[in-house]
Amino acid sequence: MYQSQNVLISYKLNAQTSMQVKELDCQLRNHHLERPMPNKVIDQIFQTHVYARNIIIGVSQDSIMISSAERFKTQLEDYLHKQGAYPFIVKIVTWNDHSKNMKKFERAFVEHEPDLWFVFSNALGFSRLLKRLYRNEYFDASRTYCLSNLCSNSLLHTMGEKYFEGMKGVTPSGPSWHVNQGEIQILTS
Repeated sequence: MYQSQNVLISYKLNAQTSMQVKELDCQLRNHHLERPMPNKVIDQIFQTHVYARNIIIGVSQDSIMISSAERFKTQLEDYLHKQGAYPFIVKIVTWNDHSKNMKKFERAFVEHEPDLWFVFSNALGFSRLLKRLYRNEYFDASRTYCLSNLCSNSLLHTMGEKYFEGMKGVTPSGPSWHVNQGEIQILTS
């Protein structure tokens, strides 16, 4: 299952881990994605990443996730335009959660060395991609924001905490969270 050392582990999930992650996907609901992301969330993110101009939005091949990602892309472009942050690139990368090989999605996710990543994904697809991204020199979990309900302490412990360390996100009710020392910590304002 999870190994604390950085040894070469297969990018593929074993059958038991895949089943556990699929069960987590069924439990996690993303009804909050039907509404636009609150502007205060975008403000908070860009207060930390003032110079971010190359942004990737990663999304599972799921209709709710894709429409949420497209809406969020428009919000980001409007925000950056109002801030006078030129030039900027906001690109959506869509992956198939059940693809046999995640390599092409990994390449697209880190292409042109993005400043920030936003993720709208099911747990299974992103977990598979994250196992590849972990060893990619251009990926940095601390510049990654999960905006869907994909992250849970159960998922961290199933996949291995090291893959998620430093990652940030937003809960469905609004508060931000980050992964610190293998645990999801909800941040208070």
